[in-house]
Order: sequence, then structure tokens, then C-alpha cells
Amino acid sequence: MSLSFFAILDIIAKEERLPESNVKNRSGNSCIRCLLSKQKLVSEIKRAEATAVFLTFSRVLRTVDKSCSDGYNRNEKICFDMEESIMRKNFGAKAILYPMPVLIIGTYDENGKADAMNAAWGGISEETKISICVSASHRTTANILKNKAFTVSIADEKNVAAADYVGVVSGNTEPEKTAKAGWHAVRGEHVNAPLFEELPLALECKLKSYDEETCRLVGEIVNVCADEKILDDNGKVDLSKFVPITFDPVNNTYRKIGEVVGKAFNDGLKLK
Repeated sequence: MSLSFFAILDIIAKEERLPESNVKNRSGNSCIRCLLSKQKLVSEIKRAEATAVFLTFSRVLRTVDKSCSDGYNRNEKICFDMEESIMRKNFGAKAILYPMPVLIIGTYDENGKADAMNAAWGGISEETKISICVSASHRTTANILKNKAFTVSIADEKNVAAADYVGVVSGNTEPEKTAKAGWHAVRGEHVNAPLFEELPLALECKLKSYDEETCRLVGEIVNVCADEKILDDNGKVDLSKFVPITFDPVNNTYRKIGEVVGKAFNDGLKLK
């Protein structure tokens, strides 16, 4: 019977010789005749564990050790053929999801001054509803409860620094927060909330509900508006002209949306 994946690793770690008769490839033939490269193989395993990826060992070439007593030359290559092995790392219960949006919530305060806040925990919850997690302590929350309205703009690669700024600075302590971000506010056509000229795509929303205990804000989407600069010839949003960013909660970085990789509601039909 072939040795298990972890049994081989244990032998490598102890620098022991692999029993040739026990190590077989998928075809049932002996393929390991001496020690595998401990350093290279173990480093691959550690790298796989650290990044929590799927690791498949198939036809991994290793150089036979010179001290091998079975007569093979030092530079002769051998094949390490093994069934697919799954390497996963458990992170526990955490707010990890990809892609995570970078949503900019726009509101007016009691004096009519525009405020902006960065929120990542949100998304479409029904066809014309959006749900966002916003704690009660935020200035944004107080503004929404007062005006019953807000906007949600999509941050893009041109506004990374400004979008991050409105997420790390509180409107409770910095009244000129929006101005310092370099954004210019204009009143939305459909709700009493600001749109920001620098952010080309936005949702205009009316307050549907807010639960202070769960921090869940639900808005009714009454309009979606886009700057014509980001539209194609057919009047649709063109992601080659508008590049949204996403938040990476593990590494605390922002990444941009990439190229087209498939056609929705179409590519899957090939598997029917």
C-alpha cells in the first residue's frame, strides 16, 4: 500500500530514506528511489499552507541525491506523482469576503453640509434595495435618520486616497471632511442627499429601515445615475472607462476590478 501524503512529509522532515517498495505513482509503479529534496518540498508545503490554496503534486521533478546507494547519477530526474492533496487554513469566524465593495455613503447634516463615509460591509439585498452595516455612532447614521435619504457612490481607482480618508476620519470631529477629500458635492435629483462630482456612479436611496442593534441600514434605491464619461456607445457603464476598487479585508489593501473573464447567464449553459 502506498504511503500517505503526510507520512512522506514526516519521513522527509526526519531525513529518513523512503521505502522504495511502498511509494508508487498512480500507475502503480515505483517512482521514488531516493530522498526527495527536503528543503524544496517542505517550503512548497509551507507556502501553500500560508496562502490557503489548493496544492496538487503531479510529476514534481527532483534531483537524485549523490549519496544514493542505488547507482543513479546526481543529475538524474525522478518523478514524484501523487494524488491531489487539499491544503486549507482555518481563519475562524471573520468578515472575509471577496470582492468586498468600497461604498461611499453621502448625506447632509442639519446645516446642509455634505458628509461622506466609506463602508465595505454592504450590497444589493433585493432588486431595488441595498443593505449596509453602519453603526449608530457615525455622523452618517444621524444624518440618514434625520433626512431619511442618502446616496451610495462606488469608489474607483482615481479616488483611492480620498475614499480611504473619508473612512478613517470621522465627521463627528472633522466638519470639513468632504472638502479635505477634494470632493465637490451637488444635490441629488431624486433624494435630499449629495452626489460627488468626482465619483461617477451612484445610487440615490430613501431610508427603508435601520436597526440600531444589528447596525443594518436598508435603503430603497430610487435612482442610479452615472457620468456620461463612463458610458459606452450604447449608454451602458463601461468598466474600461470606470474602474471600481474592492477592499481586501485580509491584507487591508484596495484592488481594482480587472478584465472580462466570462459571460454571465451564458457560459454556464455549456455545462447543461
